[in-house]
Amino acid sequence: MPQTCWADALNSWQVIGVVIIAILAMAFLANVFVRRYNVERLATPYVLLLISLGIGWGVARAGGLPSSWPGRLGLAIVLTCPIFFSGIIFSTLLRSRGGISGMMSMNLLGAMFGGLLEYNSMYFGFRFLYVLAAALYLAAFVSGLFASRSKAAVALAVRAE
Repeated sequence: MPQTCWADALNSWQVIGVVIIAILAMAFLANVFVRRYNVERLATPYVLLLISLGIGWGVARAGGLPSSWPGRLGLAIVLTCPIFFSGIIFSTLLRSRGGISGMMSMNLLGAMFGGLLEYNSMYFGFRFLYVLAAALYLAAFVSGLFASRSKAAVALAVRAE
C-alpha cells in the first residue's frame, strides 16, 4: 500500500473547518494590523486587495496550484489574502467613521448581497467572481473618494460662511 499524506484523507467537514479557521484568522490579523500600524489612508489596502484578486483570478485561470504542501499553502494564502485586505479596509472605516451599528448592518447587508452574487459562479464560473469582486471593490473605492471630497467641500463651505 503506497504511503499517502494525511491531508489526502481529509473529509469535507475538515476542509470546511480549515477554511473557516483561515477566514477568521485573516479577519483577526487585519484587525491587529490596523490597530498596530494605525492605517489612515485606504488607497494602499484597496490596491493590494485588487492585486490579490488579480492573482487569485490568474491562479484559478491556470487551474490552481500543485497539490503538494507548498502548493496547498500557496493556495490558502491566495484565497485568503483578499479577506485580509478587505478586513483592513473595513476596520479602518469602522474606526474612522464611528457608528458601529450602522457599519455592522452595512457589513451584514454586504455579506448577504455577496452571497447572492456568489450564485453567479454557477452560471458564469468561479473566475467571474474575481472579476465581479474587483469591480465592486473598485466602485466602493471610487465612491469613498467622492464621498470624502464632498465632505471636504462641505466643510470648506461651512468655514467660509
